Amino acid sequence: MAKIVGVVTTDRNGVAGGAPIFFAKSREDLEKVAHMLEKVLDCGAHQVHEDLFIIVDRH
Repeated sequence: MAKIVGVVTTDRNGVAGGAPIFFAKSREDLEKVAHMLEKVLDCGAHQVHEDLFIIVDRH
């Protein structure tokens, strides 16, 4: 079963919830942070829209 383990966004007002939220300064930073978390956590980074990635653990 997949589990959302993190959210990366540039929109401070557009997210809330139980997973850790990482705020990026720009869209370029958003992609860098999402892909770094993907590697470090051995998870998948999925872009939901231009200002939001979710980090998903499928293990």
